[in-house]
Amino acid sequence: MKKRILTILAHGDDLAFGPTGTLVKYARQKVDVHLLIAVEKVDNTQTDGHFGFWEKEEIEKAASIIGISKLHFLDFQTNALSQVMLTKLTREIVLKILKIKPQIIVTLDPAGLSKNLDHLAVAVAVSQAFQKSADQNELNSLEISLKPYPASKLYHFIVPEPIQKRFELEIESMPDEKITAVIDVKPYFQTHLKAMHSQKNPNSEMKRLIAKLKCTQHHFEFFHLAEPAVSRRALKEIDLFENI
Repeated sequence: MKKRILTILAHGDDLAFGPTGTLVKYARQKVDVHLLIAVEKVDNTQTDGHFGFWEKEEIEKAASIIGISKLHFLDFQTNALSQVMLTKLTREIVLKILKIKPQIIVTLDPAGLSKNLDHLAVAVAVSQAFQKSADQNELNSLEISLKPYPASKLYHFIVPEPIQKRFELEIESMPDEKITAVIDVKPYFQTHLKAMHSQKNPNSEMKRLIAKLKCTQHHFEFFHLAEPAVSRRALKEIDLFENI
């Protein structure tokens, strides 16, 4: 089976400090890289997007630069995911998993990297969808007639505490012991930066992040293996497809 990875994020701007380098890496390795953005409709009256909300065409441009094989959207609006029934959001994600059939699923950590309610809703829904997509009884309860599909691994993209302090970002970080995989993204750093420049009118926080990235260099991305659950590992993975 062809290697396939599905990354699920709430907003397009989550690519700014998300697993972008990792996606570029796998795209260059001819992995089938899928990106699912839960929010397609941007409410321009809302201003609490951490790095500024990206319009659909900006996300499409960034996806093209990254090398995304297929970009998917769910039909939800900014700041509305927390108001959507969790079952509805989970069902939509389950359907995508069953159709794409990825071995690897990546999403934000349970804290969502920030206190943004859309992030939290997606993190919870993805965790549930990972389990439900592999269970026929759960699919029946969701009124989905497709056959179950068990993805191999679910990873949470995380920001270690030292990185959070270095970049002086107001986001949730994780202690180093939570890290189970470290991906070397140094060769893809410039492509990551280019994708971030897809936003036409970046806000001050995005400009600050880009400047900080250029100064410090961003050579590694960090993940926690959420499913299957593991105890502390002696050695950290350097490939999300390890043992698949």
